[in-house]
Amino acid sequence: MMSDLKISLIISTYNRTENTRLLIACIIKYHQDELHEIIVSDDGSSEDQGSVLKEFRDVIKIPCRLVTQEDKGFRLARVRNNGARYASGDYLCFLDQDLIPSPNFFRETKRFAKFKRFLIYRTLWTTQEQKMRIVANFREDYLLEIRNSDEGYIWRTVLKDYFYYLGKLLGIGDRRPKLKGGAFSLFKSDFESINGFDETFEGWGREDDDLGRRLYLRRILGLNISHRAWNYHLWHEETPTKSVSPNVERINNKVYDKNSIRPKFGLSQDPGEEVKIFEIN
Repeated sequence: MMSDLKISLIISTYNRTENTRLLIACIIKYHQDELHEIIVSDDGSSEDQGSVLKEFRDVIKIPCRLVTQEDKGFRLARVRNNGARYASGDYLCFLDQDLIPSPNFFRETKRFAKFKRFLIYRTLWTTQEQKMRIVANFREDYLLEIRNSDEGYIWRTVLKDYFYYLGKLLGIGDRRPKLKGGAFSLFKSDFESINGFDETFEGWGREDDDLGRRLYLRRILGLNISHRAWNYHLWHEETPTKSVSPNVERINNKVYDKNSIRPKFGLSQDPGEEVKIFEIN
């Protein structure tokens, strides 16, 4: 177990400040002793993410900053790269703002963290009623109650993905277990080795699929630890932008080989665009 691991938590946000508020409250209550820093990376929200973070200024014990770019449409790949660019930890954990990590999330992350490995955390989807109960009274026993009701789902995904993982160790299999961009973690050096997310992916979807495929080309393998660490998706109405995405056809037509491991426009390139940084504490 890497108890001295310096985890930079990178939270991607766009509006929905009520979810940001609940996630930060969860981090403070259960997790900040396991973290090195919090970076909220924003895609140009019209809602004030900074004001939400300042509400917690007196109780956040670790460095916390907001990194924000201009709103030019859905640019999640660049949002996540922005967070990594300003991370000072040696290990990166990416989390979307509408996810709540389980109380043991980062302790288990430290237990399973390893070079040349990225960690996968599957999601438990809450209903509108469950979300309202979580918001009204944030209690660990209720979160565990939701988790226990999905015990079968958790173990099915873990066992299936573990067979894929063993296959990859033996040099067989395809791009599974799949990386899901909403919640995953890996060493910063491994992320840098493939030049992070490909920032030419704009619009909804598949930037995480592209990242996962390139990690596998670098022999950085995905391990699902959802039996130990998982997350809860906070209910919200479906986003219309998810219905159609040009990225689907693009990734299906892309050739993945050693020449595509490091995208031309990724983590190491100067984006040539202003990014605003606000130190919260």
